[in-house]
Amino acid sequence: MRRKRFLIVVFLLCATTVSGCSNQGEQVPFEILLNGVDRAVWFQDTADPGALYVPLASKEDLASYVTGIEERQKETPFPPAELKQIEFDQEVGVYLTQGHKGFQEYWVEVERIEKQGQQVSVLANVTQPKGAAADMSSYRVTLLKLKKSDLPHGNVKFVFYDQDGKVLAEKSVTL
Repeated sequence: MRRKRFLIVVFLLCATTVSGCSNQGEQVPFEILLNGVDRAVWFQDTADPGALYVPLASKEDLASYVTGIEERQKETPFPPAELKQIEFDQEVGVYLTQGHKGFQEYWVEVERIEKQGQQVSVLANVTQPKGAAADMSSYRVTLLKLKKSDLPHGNVKFVFYDQDGKVLAEKSVTL
């Protein structure tokens, strides 16, 4: 009887230790709306006018990153078609870019999104070609949408990581 209790206690301790050591959270499904070139370059973060990694939880969030909208709207309709696919009352957009680059063969490709507590981790492969820059610059972007029902509620911190685990950006939104 003692041996049986001892084995049960050891089993429970092992199970607790193994489950407590997991760093991965629950995966969050996402849909890719755009993985290419932003034709009008609508977005800009005043803190870093180059790279931009942001969650867009509402139309107000969207507007806070769009620069020169009045002038640009005369030339190109806003929002771009891909953004019109996000229903902000039920979905969150996630916008990623490295900004303008002097070459075209670079990408920000999302590998997976995980949630753990009030944090959402966006893990991306960021690629840049080695060598000389081309004559033509580009502004490549990735735009995703996630269902709010798949995310934590309240104040949520989005943390964007590259393939090496380096933090690219942290942004908080209220869902």
